[in-house]
Amino acid sequence: MHRTLLKSLLYRLLIAIPSLVLLSLIVFYAATHLPGDALTQKLNATENTARDPFLEYRLRQQIRHQEGLDLPLFYFAFSGLGDCDTLPRIPSENIRAKASDLNTLTGQWTATEQAYVHTLVALEFETSDSLRSLLTQKENELYSKAIANKHPWKHYIPNIHFYSDNQFHRFLFGNGIDQKGWLRGDMGHSLRSGAKVSSRIFSSIKISLLLSILSILLAYLFSIPFAVHSILNPQSKRSTFVRLLQFTLPALPTFFVAGLLLFLFANPDNIALFPSSGIAPSNAQHFWQSIPYLILPILTYSYSHFVFVTRTVQEKVKQGLEMHFASFLRMNGISEKQIAYRYALPLSYVPLLQLLAHAVPASIAGAIIIESVFSIPGMGALLFDSIATHDYPIIIAIFTLVAFFTWLSYLISDLLGMLLDRRLLEVSR
Repeated sequence: MHRTLLKSLLYRLLIAIPSLVLLSLIVFYAATHLPGDALTQKLNATENTARDPFLEYRLRQQIRHQEGLDLPLFYFAFSGLGDCDTLPRIPSENIRAKASDLNTLTGQWTATEQAYVHTLVALEFETSDSLRSLLTQKENELYSKAIANKHPWKHYIPNIHFYSDNQFHRFLFGNGIDQKGWLRGDMGHSLRSGAKVSSRIFSSIKISLLLSILSILLAYLFSIPFAVHSILNPQSKRSTFVRLLQFTLPALPTFFVAGLLLFLFANPDNIALFPSSGIAPSNAQHFWQSIPYLILPILTYSYSHFVFVTRTVQEKVKQGLEMHFASFLRMNGISEKQIAYRYALPLSYVPLLQLLAHAVPASIAGAIIIESVFSIPGMGALLFDSIATHDYPIIIAIFTLVAFFTWLSYLISDLLGMLLDRRLLEVSR
């Protein structure tokens, strides 16, 4: 048994390594292609650059080079023979877009196209009307000259570019100066604030994990006795209430439930039983002072888990009470309640473990909405803010950690399921 369990564990570890690398590559590509630029917010916060557009342009170029944003994305790239692979070095999005459109039309990149880009740069920061007129005329001449010598057929000839230094390489291994890379435990730093990504995430992930774990425990704690009671007493008022919740709760969106709870229990015009935002008072010194702030978010987290756990337990307990061993136990004088809790309920342990594996990532994913509604400084709020400001190092770190916790929850549930039901060991061989 132990050898089979160890073999299954090693197999899952070997599968997880390439899966996490592939996922990080997908997330890295998606995050770096978000519309907008994190440097814009960073430069807008700088006092001396907002008033000088040309200085801002040069500073943007310098920061992009320091951060490696002007490097190719990956170790290799497939493109046409006439595609230019140095366009990411242009710091201005507007100029980079115009240069890309010209490259698409001409199918080549020569000194004419390079002069066209330099003219666009000069035109963007020129204030004199006479010089702007001359630069505009030069831009049109260079554009016409490039179009006259176009070779669009070059786009259809495949070409492969190889890059030893690229953004993904620095993401994994660092830049050899101030970043060690993800494989050595360095998540990099925020493009917007310059703070370490690890410090920002670990300060917020503790709150999200606390809310997720407490909500899951609360859902399991109440769902199991409610489910067993509804099977043993199907006509009782409590069973009717449980069935009503099973039909209504899945149809309610998370943001609606969060807003409804705030309106009912955190509204000075209605009932202000709980605080409406935050995680603790400003002068908090003990954990118990945070309890009133946690109640509404935890209820919002746990209501969806309550439905699925209740249904799973009801199905398995009902199935167990209909088996032959239940009839044998009844003939020996064992009460229906004892049969349900002691013999039928264990049939639901493995499905509940599998459901728990789904609940962990679902709770983390739902944190974005819940933490935004309740103004909780957790990982969901940090992810929402990072997406809004295009701070892709934080986005990549959060999605990678969510993937890791998802894999870890599935791994733990599978191993515990194998220990509870040895038939799963036979399947995993």
